Amino acid sequence: MSRHDAIPPPPPPTAPLSAAPPRCHGATQRGRGLPCHVTGSHRPPAAVMAARLVPVLKFVTKGGLAGGAVYVAYDQGLLGSSTQGAEAFRKAQAALPPAIQEWISYTGWELPPIPKLEFSPSDFWNKGVRMVMSALSVAPTRACEYTAEGWKYVKDLVK
Repeated sequence: MSRHDAIPPPPPPTAPLSAAPPRCHGATQRGRGLPCHVTGSHRPPAAVMAARLVPVLKFVTKGGLAGGAVYVAYDQGLLGSSTQGAEAFRKAQAALPPAIQEWISYTGWELPPIPKLEFSPSDFWNKGVRMVMSALSVAPTRACEYTAEGWKYVKDLVK
């Protein structure tokens, strides 16, 4: 018995031989049972186009929502000066409680009372800018001081 006699025969085909091969919608491959030369699949071109169109539509939708959010923020004055931002904050404080009350009456939920916020966003913005600029102005001096302290510490360790 030779080595080639021990190889089992191939399994029978799963589809009957009379079954027609899958049809390609490409002009040069039609009827040969080969993948389409354009799409590389046996799917009709409309299905391929739909599969490629879904990510584009998702991207356009997300871009439209982001652009709309930026437009609304600009239109309400949130991207303007600090006084425009403070005015937009006051308008939101005035419009938000009635909208929340309407929503509560629609859903029937009970929410705690809205806290009163009395602060000026422009004052906090200016304070933050001053703190950052102050830290940046002393950064070179502090870096030199910390470097000198670090070298002194390393020299003490080496001794």
